[in-house]
Amino acid sequence: MSSTPRRIRKPALIVALIAIVGLGAASAMATLAASAVKPFELVVNGVYEPDDDGAWQVKGSFTSQAPFCESGSAEDVGFGARFTCADGGGSITLYTGSPLFRHALEARDLLEGDGDSSSDWRIVAGSGQYADLRGKGPYSKGDWRGDKDVSLTFRRTFQGVAAADVVAPTIALASARASKVEGKKAVYTISVALDFRDDVEDNPVSYTVSVRRENGAGPWLASKLGEAIGSTSFEFRVRRPNGRVRVVLIRTTAVDPVGNENSLDATVKLPN
Repeated sequence: MSSTPRRIRKPALIVALIAIVGLGAASAMATLAASAVKPFELVVNGVYEPDDDGAWQVKGSFTSQAPFCESGSAEDVGFGARFTCADGGGSITLYTGSPLFRHALEARDLLEGDGDSSSDWRIVAGSGQYADLRGKGPYSKGDWRGDKDVSLTFRRTFQGVAAADVVAPTIALASARASKVEGKKAVYTISVALDFRDDVEDNPVSYTVSVRRENGAGPWLASKLGEAIGSTSFEFRVRRPNGRVRVVLIRTTAVDPVGNENSLDATVKLPN
């Protein structure tokens, strides 16, 4: 039998980031209307120059396109950056895993050609006209130009998808049970039936379903990744790590096309 599913809190870094995001520029414009997923691109430019006392300072700006505004200013916020529209329409905050400008400033010895690796981003908050804008995708670490002792400029490009959508997909657990595999000592088949739904009809939901020890520690015993719309079922073949393990944890995470995420935990007892 499975326990009552429960939602898992967002990672602490994301919560902390959203908590420190300000309301941004006030806007009399209506919140961005609900929309379908669209291509998204934002190019951020930074200029590093020493002031009169020799201390390096940064100035950041960006350009973009619908469904966001055309241009504005950029600044570090927690583990990402906030982009505020020059027209006063609002702002969005991207989580990138590290402060955008501070990271670049600490790495200013890099010049063009040295910063071509990439990472992932997500829009985790917005304000004004873009309060409901969410999105995700990869970003380049940057193209570098200039004299590291005089002035340095860099450009980073965020590409992916975005939409006016702040609702996470739902996860419903229909069943979860474990049975022993005949002739195999301490080996079990775990059957799980789930239902994935997004608030936008026909949107696929990306999922990860993993089997772990009850406390979630240690390596995963089994896992599956994929996309689904509606009901789907899985079978896992797992080996009991040791005789003390009597219950395993089924952890499911679901993400919609623009990065809204939900999680659910259930436990399954291993038969004797």
